[in-house]
Amino acid sequence: MDGRRVAGAGVQVGGVGRAVRVAFSSLIRLAHVLLLQRSTKIITDKDGRGIVFFVGQPLCAHGGKWADVAKAAAETMASVREEGFIAAALPPAFQSHRRGDFVAIAVGVSHGGGQTAPGTLVHAVERQALINRLLADSAIKRIAGYQSSMCALSFYAPKLYAHFCHRLLWVYEHDNNLQRNFAESIFPAASFNLGPSTVSLEHTDAGNVGYGLCALVALGEFDYRAGGHLVLFDLGLMVQFPPGAVVLLPSGVLRHGNTPIQSNEERYSIAQYCAGGLLRWHRYGLRTASAATKGAGKAKAKAIMGALNGKHDDRVREALALFSRVDELETDRTTAFTNFHRFLTQPLPEDVKI
Repeated sequence: MDGRRVAGAGVQVGGVGRAVRVAFSSLIRLAHVLLLQRSTKIITDKDGRGIVFFVGQPLCAHGGKWADVAKAAAETMASVREEGFIAAALPPAFQSHRRGDFVAIAVGVSHGGGQTAPGTLVHAVERQALINRLLADSAIKRIAGYQSSMCALSFYAPKLYAHFCHRLLWVYEHDNNLQRNFAESIFPAASFNLGPSTVSLEHTDAGNVGYGLCALVALGEFDYRAGGHLVLFDLGLMVQFPPGAVVLLPSGVLRHGNTPIQSNEERYSIAQYCAGGLLRWHRYGLRTASAATKGAGKAKAKAIMGALNGKHDDRVREALALFSRVDELETDRTTAFTNFHRFLTQPLPEDVKI
C-alpha cells in the first residue's frame, strides 16, 4: 500500500516521511481491528476533547445484523442510480464534481450562496422521485437515525447535538415549508453518494458549520483492506473503513478523502451535515446579515454585526466548549438532555419581527 495515491489528489498516503509512514501502518492495523468490533474509538485534541469518532457498529434487534442494514441500503442506492440514468435525471453536474467522479445528490435544508432565507433544496421532478425513494427506505432511515439522534451525534457529542437541536428546531418552527430529511435525525442536509465508485478527492466542506460534525457511513461491496480507506490528512491518519462503518468528523475544517477501490468493486456513502448559514441565520435573529443591518450607516452596521457575532476569541471558546472531554461525556450527556426541553420556551430575540 506504500505510495498509493489518494483518488488522484496527488497526495502520497504515508509519503509525508518515513516516520509518518511507519505510524500510518500501525494505525491502520489498530483501526482495522477496532472498527470490526462494536467499541467506539475517539481521536482527541491536546485537551482531551473528542474531535473524531469512529462509532462502533450496533447490535440489531430481533437477531438482525448491521451488515444486513448496510447491504440493503447499498442495494437501494445502486438501484436508484440506475433508475436515474434511465430517466435522464442525473446530468453531468451530478456525476463529476469537485469531490470526485461519482454520482452525488444533495438533499434537505440549506442556507447560503445568496439565499435570502433557508430553503429545501429543489430538484427536477424526475430526480425528486429518486430522492423520495432514498428518504423512505427503511435501511437508510435506520442509518440516518443511528448517525444522529439514536446514537452517534447525541451520545458522543451531546452538547453539540443539543446546540444543533435548539437552533435548528427554532428555524423549522419559523418556516413550516422547510422539510426535514428524517424524523430520526437532527442533521438538516444529506448527500447520497451513489457511486458506483465513491472515492472522494482530498477536500474540506467549507460550507458546513466549522465547529460542527458531519456523519459519514461507507456502504457497498469492496475490500476495505485494499482500498476505500478514510484519510484524515491534517491528522496524518489513514484508516481502514469497511462497509457499515460510521464516523463523525469536523468535515468543514479537516481535510479528508478516500483511497481508490478495485475496478470491479462498488462503494457508496451517506453524509449528513449542517450548513453554517443556517446557524448564522439563527444568530442574526432569523434573518440575513443584510436584513439585520438594513437602513444602518456603515459605522452602525459594523456595530450591529459586532454585537450579533460577538468577539472572535469568545466565539472560539464557545465553539470548543461544545466538544466534550472524554472523561466528562457522561456528565455532559446528563446535563445536555436535562436542559434540552427548555429550548421550546425560550423567546426569540427582541428585535426579531416575524
